[in-house]
Amino acid sequence: MSPEKEQLLYERYPLIFANRNREGTFWYGIECGDGWFNIIDRLCNNIQKHINNLNRHEELVEQVVVDQIKEKFAGLRFYCEGGDSAIYGMIDMAESMSEVTCEECGAPGTVYGKGWFRVHCEQHRRE
Repeated sequence: MSPEKEQLLYERYPLIFANRNREGTFWYGIECGDGWFNIIDRLCNNIQKHINNLNRHEELVEQVVVDQIKEKFAGLRFYCEGGDSAIYGMIDMAESMSEVTCEECGAPGTVYGKGWFRVHCEQHRRE
């Protein structure tokens, strides 16, 4: 992901990306194309709203903190600590959405490749 888009996510969701500045943690950045930015942005937004809402009503949910976000086997992988079953459902949905979204531009895409699988739209597949 471009440094500018990564930084935007860090600024919008400082609690979710708290590990990126903690000493002793391994943070590799967000290792996927810009086309999945909106999926990750919406996922983080929904996760934080869910946590804030439940905690506001004293139904405590542990803060989600991301360890790693990357592309693997043509899909988004969102590795984190904390959360509850609703949050893990949100993560599953986002990962599923990535499998039909071009990793480069965010347009509808399909999985293709031999050995290294990717999700691309027709235009990016030809490039």
